[in-house]
Amino acid sequence: MSRINKHSKVISLRRNFELGGFRLINFIHLGVESEQVRRWRNDEGIRKWMYSDHVISKKEHLRFIEGLKKDRKNYFWRVEDQSGGIGVISLNKIDVKNKNAYLGIYANPNCPKKGAGEN
Repeated sequence: MSRINKHSKVISLRRNFELGGFRLINFIHLGVESEQVRRWRNDEGIRKWMYSDHVISKKEHLRFIEGLKKDRKNYFWRVEDQSGGIGVISLNKIDVKNKNAYLGIYANPNCPKKGAGEN
């Protein structure tokens, strides 16, 4: 489902978001950044934690993004700040009826920033 309705507030999960100085760009709206995301995903330090830990080809990555255009349960965003791409965040297996989903997150392995989420 591409929309979640909570107390009459509807949120389209296919769109891009601006949150506290961060920009979240839905994978279906990525241009050349799509290849950067694929390289992050294929980094050994990230890939080893994925459900599917093989190296993703360009063709496979493009098929995945095409599939997201029809998918109503999985959403992925490239996260960036003023310095550029810093990682990926996703909501997966969204279950509107039971009001839950899985959260996925990984950092750009080449990002010099450390300590995200720390005070």
